[in-house]
Amino acid sequence: MQNAGRTIWKKLMALMMAVCLMTGVVTVPARAQEDWSKLTVLLAYALSENEAAYVQAEPLTWREGQNFWATVPENVQGLSLQVFHADHPDYTFDLNNTYVSINAFDSMDGVEPFVIQAFDAQGQIVDMYSLYVSAYPVPPEAAEVPVPEEAGVPAVPEEAPAAVPAAVSRDVTVRYQSVDGTVLSSQTVTVSSDMPQTFQRLPIDGYTPVDGQPESITVSIGMDGNVFPADPVFIYQPAHVAASREVTVKWQLLDGNLLQYQTVTVVEGQPQTFQRLAFDGYEPVAGQPESITVSVAGDGTVTPADPTFLYQPVHVAASREVTVRWALADGTPLQAQTAVIVEGQPQTFQRLAFDGYEPVA
Repeated sequence: MQNAGRTIWKKLMALMMAVCLMTGVVTVPARAQEDWSKLTVLLAYALSENEAAYVQAEPLTWREGQNFWATVPENVQGLSLQVFHADHPDYTFDLNNTYVSINAFDSMDGVEPFVIQAFDAQGQIVDMYSLYVSAYPVPPEAAEVPVPEEAGVPAVPEEAPAAVPAAVSRDVTVRYQSVDGTVLSSQTVTVSSDMPQTFQRLPIDGYTPVDGQPESITVSIGMDGNVFPADPVFIYQPAHVAASREVTVKWQLLDGNLLQYQTVTVVEGQPQTFQRLAFDGYEPVAGQPESITVSVAGDGTVTPADPTFLYQPVHVAASREVTVRWALADGTPLQAQTAVIVEGQPQTFQRLAFDGYEPVA
């Protein structure tokens, strides 16, 4: 019983929607058929987490005004909209700002249309369109009611509705290229006007994306066959390879004789520090640092260019045996004392007194 009631309700709502269309709930400025029918109104919705479906709205050519109808599954979620005009690629649309999400629709919501406004490059409104979104198919054209002919005035036959343009497809090549124009990779796919395709930026060994490159590019086809963007390309630059150099650190004497050396590879951005060493019998020359840090610049320059610790032999103080004498004027010794005198360590000896003798004046 509930299912039967639901079916009747749906049929009733479908009939109400058709009546709304026939009576013109929303009107927009009229434009020549060959112009407004070139507008592409594309809706997308999620079938699953990884799969999307696309529906192109159909122009209602039999109804006054610029009206489109799109049929989507009932209670669809994640519905989004994209609009573009084949003759006016510079137009922007108020419901087309990078897939602005709009609500899901059931049969009741579908009665009221969306009004899509078109803006030129100066931001002025240049046109408006009505979009009906519903779970029901496009309603048929209203049945014609015969009108009695006035005396002497023949009836004017109405023009047949224009056919809905068929989808246009083009082979599109997306390139992944270096800043010097070298094509690193490419893929060619067929893109249809009723189904834009999105291409992701790829990682490429030895290259990095140029600053400002997008993560993805969405390619669409206008009803006139024009591809947008006309040249879908991702730009890359060679990846920076850190410079490296073999560096020899020396511990050497002033005369150039080596006490020790060490050769290592130093990489740009990874400086290495070397310590001053101790060697038996040698000492650092005055002013030598405790350590030397070696680095390599992006152009391969090594700083310092010649990392060297300088040494000199340790100074050994001179020493001598010295005999101090206390003697008579004729050389006869009264007393003597022998001592070792070391450089830098002077020794002092005192004049002594001897019985029966006095110092010479």
